[in-house]
Amino acid sequence: QAAAHEIAMIKALVPRVQQAIGLGGAILLLAAALFLVRAVALAGQVNTALGGWDTPFAIEFVADGIGASLVLLAAVIGLAALLFQRSDADPAAASPALVPLVHAFLAGTCGAFLTGDLFNLYVWFEVVLIASLGLLVLGKGRRHLDGALTYFVLNVVGTLFVLMGVA
Repeated sequence: QAAAHEIAMIKALVPRVQQAIGLGGAILLLAAALFLVRAVALAGQVNTALGGWDTPFAIEFVADGIGASLVLLAAVIGLAALLFQRSDADPAAASPALVPLVHAFLAGTCGAFLTGDLFNLYVWFEVVLIASLGLLVLGKGRRHLDGALTYFVLNVVGTLFVLMGVA
């Protein structure tokens, strides 16, 4: 019985730990966005190429004034959304997938704002679409599943057009 009580206590603690880690991640994103805005204000534009390749083949990120400002805006909105989710104002039941999906959505959004080429814009766009589809199905009701199916079909068509445009 003592072991069952300890397991119940751990299960009750996990959502709070997840929310705290998610909130900490959102605060770190806000701090990084502020740092990026400052770096862009000082340098005019910040470029980085990942993967150890030169720019035609590397994953390139370019931060200019607009991109850095949009990342800052996304960070503020993401932090506000996670704070609202923790409040008593949201009557929806908590899901263990909510915080990771919100962070995936933020990662895709910020990646799309900072990408340096069209193909990687498409990749970040797909990350946003997958995370938003996951957020849609969290409701588990018939209405949510119908909306998610409609969203999925429309996004597959839209994704095909974006991919053809990139090609």
